Amino acid sequence: MANFQHLEILRQGVEIWNQWRLDEQKSVLTIDWHDLNLCEANLTAVNLEGANLREADLSEANLERADFREANLAKTSLIATQALETNFQKVILTGACIED
Repeated sequence: MANFQHLEILRQGVEIWNQWRLDEQKSVLTIDWHDLNLCEANLTAVNLEGANLREADLSEANLERADFREANLAKTSLIATQALETNFQKVILTGACIED
């Protein structure tokens, strides 16, 4: 189930999201969102295990140390993301765009 507080913060824009992440130092998120624009979002070290991010735009997002185990990233844009030490075990990537 989605955390609606997180969703409402994201709907305010990536700049608001990134500032909230810095202020709150949140590391665990429960996400069941699809078709969101998360371009340039700071998702460093978040737990996105099992998240539904189908058709989301994660272009240029910081995904370092994030946990995407068993997440649905089908048709998601991952262009120019930072993904050092990111866990992509058993991720669905069907139709995802990962090239520049």
